[in-house]
Amino acid sequence: MKHTANIMVLFLMVLFVLQGCKYQKEELAPIASRTNVETEKVDTVLSLDDEDEDQSATDSVDTPQVNDQDDADTPAVVVEEKSLEDLLDIFFGTFVLPINKVGEAFDTRVDYERLHDLLKKKEPIFKDLVTKIERKFRDRSALIGKSDAYKKSFYINAYNYFAIRLINRFYINKNGSKIKSILDLSTGLNPHQIFDARFIRVHGEELVSLNTVEKEYLSDLTERADGRTHFAVICVSKGCPITLNKAYREELLEDQLDYITNASLKLPRMLVNDQGKKRTYLTKIFSWYSEEFEADKGSVKGFIEHHGGEVLFKTKSLKYDWTLNSLNQNDQVIVRPDLPKPIVPTTGGEGSGDGVVVNGDDSKEPTTGPCAKMILSDDEKVVSICGNLISGKEHKLTKNTVTEAKLCILRNSITDTYSIRGTLSSIDKKEVASEVEVDFTAKATVDDEGFFTWTHKDKIRHEAKFHPEELTLKFRQNTKSVRRSIRKIVVGCE
Repeated sequence: MKHTANIMVLFLMVLFVLQGCKYQKEELAPIASRTNVETEKVDTVLSLDDEDEDQSATDSVDTPQVNDQDDADTPAVVVEEKSLEDLLDIFFGTFVLPINKVGEAFDTRVDYERLHDLLKKKEPIFKDLVTKIERKFRDRSALIGKSDAYKKSFYINAYNYFAIRLINRFYINKNGSKIKSILDLSTGLNPHQIFDARFIRVHGEELVSLNTVEKEYLSDLTERADGRTHFAVICVSKGCPITLNKAYREELLEDQLDYITNASLKLPRMLVNDQGKKRTYLTKIFSWYSEEFEADKGSVKGFIEHHGGEVLFKTKSLKYDWTLNSLNQNDQVIVRPDLPKPIVPTTGGEGSGDGVVVNGDDSKEPTTGPCAKMILSDDEKVVSICGNLISGKEHKLTKNTVTEAKLCILRNSITDTYSIRGTLSSIDKKEVASEVEVDFTAKATVDDEGFFTWTHKDKIRHEAKFHPEELTLKFRQNTKSVRRSIRKIVVGCE
């Protein structure tokens, strides 16, 4: 009996210890929420691992796991080894889609339906892509020796990528229906609690939240004096600024931040001057981070005006739309890209070019061909190749007639400028042949007939009109002073 009693006491002690451990919770430093309402703090840790099928959006788990797929089940390499930014270009470029029409303000939507479908089907290319991205984000050496510009780009990319992946992972709720807002994933009394949920792993640290990335890491880097960062990070909602459909990069960061801020302020969800009510309505972002906008440009008004907006009246906040920034059936998608196929090396040899087939197709982004040498940066894409000369108008004085055109139209997605590069061959009145290079870049406007029009004044005045549906380029070179025509052509494009 005595021996039995001792066993029972030992059993009860072990049970007591286990029960005590069960209810221990890690204490977190408080993180400011998006509202000023004092609410219960709920520490939620989420997993983005698509194989954890039983985990709901509001589960709290004790062991952080985020796509740690270093085991033998990892699929063979499908996406070739690239930098983090190159991989993010693929992700954002595939799932963040421009929906603007020609001449309208730039805007994007996220294709959550397609993301969900790929995740559900365990598509190997998709799984490999997100695995590689998340492995690079959590690399302990990711920021060692890097500049502040690189670190800012890194954190902006991390925020946007993981916010989209969060929706991707929990797109379907317990009831089998689609979530309508990121706020649907919050737990406790605070409707914005999801921004404090810990599911992001960067540079080897334990899991952190969206708020930690934005309000600690990013704000510390900018010394809380660069309001543009709050236009760069997105809350996957329709009330957010524009989601850039490519990665932020160290060498382009300043231009990218200016571009996304300027473009966002053209949208009515960010800024509206109501002439009838004599009120200027602003996104709540300006009230949430007013101190940072004031530190940046002296005042919210100063910040807006610096980035091309106008504040004409007394200001009032717009109601924030927390609906998911989902791609809808009625959205006019400009381009719907596919995930890239593997780059397939060939055997090379005489006549085989550089021995590489890119993406397995012959798209207008060639590594060889008439426009390959015309592309000066990764941000430039070929819009059209123009070589079918329809008319090479003869000049009355010089009798200069264009006989051949080899022109490429390119667009820089960062600066939103268009370029024409290539050569024109011509003969003069003495039938002497010559060839001139064409290279000019300018902002384009769109007229009522749908023509893109852009001009550039240098030693020669260049004028171009291109119709994207008719695939026709009208190009003219004039003398700068008296506007005498040197060349005037019409070229068919493809």
